[in-house]
Amino acid sequence: MVYRLPSVYYDAIHTLKCEIAFHWFALSDRQREAIFFPWIDFMHLLYPFAKRFIAGEDSPSALISIQKLYKAGFLASLDILGENVTSREQANAAREVYIDLIKTVDQGNLTMDYSVKLTQMGLDIDKKFCRDNLESLLLTAGSQTVRFDMEGSTYTQPTLDMCFDFHSQYKNLGQAVQAYLFRSQG
Repeated sequence: MVYRLPSVYYDAIHTLKCEIAFHWFALSDRQREAIFFPWIDFMHLLYPFAKRFIAGEDSPSALISIQKLYKAGFLASLDILGENVTSREQANAAREVYIDLIKTVDQGNLTMDYSVKLTQMGLDIDKKFCRDNLESLLLTAGSQTVRFDMEGSTYTQPTLDMCFDFHSQYKNLGQAVQAYLFRSQG
């Protein structure tokens, strides 16, 4: 016999999982290193709690999950976790992961949306550097949609400005809008 907890307990567990994930992702790399021993790969510890909300730990496992969604009649948007990179190397690495993923998805004949955070592409480092990274993504994506994701309020206007600058040339560009902001009203 399998014993199931009442749904109120599942709601509490779900809330706890979301809070753990939120707090972990809200920490800077330095804070994470200070809290946890360097040899512990915390994402592997967190993944069992968050896997319900994450398509996969890596591109191949995410693509398997996405193919299942497509077979069930759903569309998907991919977001590679990470933001506020602190070096050009990190931003370039994130750009290359997106480009590799776009090329892999093209081979599988899937239609995909890609959600990108500008700070992951180097906005905090240099605006032109960020633009160059984004342009590479937009060119590679072709007819697939690249959507700029919203971040903290200090990045709202720069994100919108970048979207407006690019949109006349790249019709495959979309913009996430935060619904509860006064400035988002129609």
